[in-house]
Amino acid sequence: MISDKSLLLKTRQFLPGPTPIVSSNGFGTSVENIQYHRTENFYQVVTSCREKLARVMQTKSQPLIITSSGTGAMEAAVVNLTSEGDEVLVVNAGKFGERWSLLCQSYNCNVHELPVAVGDGLNLELFEESIKSKPKLKACFIQAYETSTGLCLPVEKISSILKAHSQALFVVDGISALCAQDLKMDSWHIDCLIGGSQKGFGVPPGLSFIALSSVAMEQFSDRQCFYFDLKREFKGQKKGVTAWTPAITLLEVLDQSLSKIEEIGLNNLIEHHSLLAQSVKLALKELGFVPLNEELCSNTLTAVYPPDGIDAKKLIQHLREKYKVICAGGQAGLSGKIVRFSHLGFVDTMDVLSGIAAVEFSLKDLGIDIRLGSGVGAFMQNLGKE
Repeated sequence: MISDKSLLLKTRQFLPGPTPIVSSNGFGTSVENIQYHRTENFYQVVTSCREKLARVMQTKSQPLIITSSGTGAMEAAVVNLTSEGDEVLVVNAGKFGERWSLLCQSYNCNVHELPVAVGDGLNLELFEESIKSKPKLKACFIQAYETSTGLCLPVEKISSILKAHSQALFVVDGISALCAQDLKMDSWHIDCLIGGSQKGFGVPPGLSFIALSSVAMEQFSDRQCFYFDLKREFKGQKKGVTAWTPAITLLEVLDQSLSKIEEIGLNNLIEHHSLLAQSVKLALKELGFVPLNEELCSNTLTAVYPPDGIDAKKLIQHLREKYKVICAGGQAGLSGKIVRFSHLGFVDTMDVLSGIAAVEFSLKDLGIDIRLGSGVGAFMQNLGKE
C-alpha cells in the first residue's frame, strides 16, 4: 500500500496569479531558436498582440506591452501621467490600493486616500464628496478588483461620478479583472487601464499592458524617466518595435493566448468566470466558510474566513501537502485569517470541482464534522441551473 498518496495526485493551483498556462501555450522553443526581436516577423507578433489586447480592453486605443510585472505598468502610469505636487485620490481597499498610494508618494504627489474597510464596499456618497472637495485633482487611482480581499469595485459607477464633477484622469488597475470581468475602457471613460500577463491571460509573469485614452495622451507629464517612457514606447510600438529587448517568448505565448480568448469569445469567458465565482461561493458557504464581501465578490477569487475551529494557515498547508491543492492566504492584516480560492484564467469546472472536494476532505481531516459531498453538491447544483 502506498504510504504517501499525494504521489498519485497532480498539483492543482487556485491562485490569483500566476494562473495555469493555457494548454496550447507550450515552451517547446529551444534557446537557439528564439527569434530576434528586430525583425519584421516579430514586429507582426507585437502588432497582433496589441490589436487583440485592445479588444479585451474594449478600446479603440492601442495598448502598450511592457516587459515588467503589473506593478511596472502601475509605476509607468504614475510617472507619465502625474507631476510633482499633483493632487491625486487613491481608493484604498487593501494591499493593492495601498500600492497606488506608495507609488504616488514615491513620485511626490499630494496623495489623498479614501479607505475601504475589509468587508465593506466603497461608499459612493463619500467618494462623490471627496471628488467635489478637490477641484485641482489630477488623477483618481483604483483597482477594479482588490485581490487581497476579493472585493469588486463598481468601476462604471465610480467613473460616472468622477467625470460628472472633475477633469481628473481615471486610472484603473485591471490586472486581476481583465478576462474575468467586463472592463469597457472607452464607454466607461477610463483614461488608463492596466493589465498583466500572469492573471486572466494564462501567460507566465513578465508582461504588463497599459492602454491610454486620447485625453490621457494629451496630458503626459514632463517628468524625466527612462525605461517607462511611454511616449517613446508609443512611437516604436506603432510599428511593432519595442524600445527595449522584450520578453520574446512570453509575447509569442501571449499571442497564442489572445487567439484562444478570441476563439472562446470574451463574453463567454467572462460568463464562465462569473458562474465559477457564484458556484464556489455557494460551495464554501455550505461548508461553513464566511465570505469577506457577501454581495461584492469578484469573479477572480473568493476570499473567505474559515469555519469556526479551523486555522486558515493550517488548512492551506494541509491542502497543499496532502492533496496538492494550492490556495492563497491573506496578506498584511489578513495574514493567517483568510483563505483565497481563485478561479481565474484557464481553469475549468472540473478543476474547481476537484479543489472543492479537497477542501471537504481537509476539513474532515482537521476534525470538522461535515457531510462529505455537501460543498461539491452545492457547486454542482448551481452549475446545473445553467
